[in-house]
Amino acid sequence: YAANSPFPASHGLDESQMAIALARLGYSADRFTPADNRPLFRAMLVACLESQLPVVLTIVRTRASPTGFVTEGHAVTVTGFSAHAGIAEVPAPVQGMPPVKMRSSGVEVVYVHDDNLGSHAHYEVFDVDDVGSDCNKLLKLRRGRSDRAPPAWWHVDEWTVLSALVPKPEKLRLPIESLFSNLRWVTQLLCDVLFPGLDLNFSARFCSGVDYKRMVRSWGLDRESMRGFQEQLMLPRFIGVLSE
Repeated sequence: YAANSPFPASHGLDESQMAIALARLGYSADRFTPADNRPLFRAMLVACLESQLPVVLTIVRTRASPTGFVTEGHAVTVTGFSAHAGIAEVPAPVQGMPPVKMRSSGVEVVYVHDDNLGSHAHYEVFDVDDVGSDCNKLLKLRRGRSDRAPPAWWHVDEWTVLSALVPKPEKLRLPIESLFSNLRWVTQLLCDVLFPGLDLNFSARFCSGVDYKRMVRSWGLDRESMRGFQEQLMLPRFIGVLSE
């Protein structure tokens, strides 16, 4: 009903209908795609999850049927991820700017709510060299694990990730891409001007202004200085947090 679709929910919803449903439930919908920058897509996925925002992945696959090959779509909700041990570079979308080192850009394991399987399922995100219709290399989602045999009742399959749809509170108006655009200027200042030669890596997320002020109290600063800082610090309901 919320999606304004004339068909039963079992027929599935397209991206626009899901965005309409989110809007009718009081959320705005942010959207991003792997396109030609799969490390950036991973980093934005993690940034949303660390901001306490679920991520709906739209995925497709082609399978054989008695009448030939058919393409089918699906949507799953990512609710968590497994921290990646290494650090990967996120290429800059603007020519001439250096890449940004981020631990989140190499994430390989996500935890997903999938109505085909259940909640908190262990899925894997990985790159392939196959090229899609947009001439970019594909990002894949493996519904299962590659390090052990699956349960007897579950068949591991692989899907192509098309996009991510993120429900956000109405007051959180800054798109996720803008957060990363700001990160690039901050990292350039830190790496090239303030701390040249240091090997830094960064993270980005959204946070409520109230939670950020609470976090500041844990920094162990002088009590009187902290009191004055807290009294003078005026923050909006949501802020972007860029950190090393």
